[in-house]
Amino acid sequence: MGNWRLPLSLVEDTHAFPHGVRALFDNARKFTAADGKPMRALMWTEPERVSANSWIHHRYSELLFQPDDPTETTVMDLGNRQAMRYIIEWVSAAIAKYKLDVWRVDFNAR
Repeated sequence: MGNWRLPLSLVEDTHAFPHGVRALFDNARKFTAADGKPMRALMWTEPERVSANSWIHHRYSELLFQPDDPTETTVMDLGNRQAMRYIIEWVSAAIAKYKLDVWRVDFNAR
């Protein structure tokens, strides 16, 4: 991702989601899944991954592992307390704002 930041409204694509991402999740909950239960809101992210030339990369480069090639993606240094705090705050804000039922974390190692 790399462009995630607080407040979350700074990263929502208002063209794709004119009423916000929360409205998408709220609308999905109105439908029924195959098991007869209401659909749930799931957000699947890779919060530690940071894209080159992203806002996070430029604003918090000291919180990142530095790749050999600066045009490559990198990851937050979760051994750094400030980096870990930032991710915890972002994840907590997303869960609360979007009223998520499921939070899924991915990690794609090379």
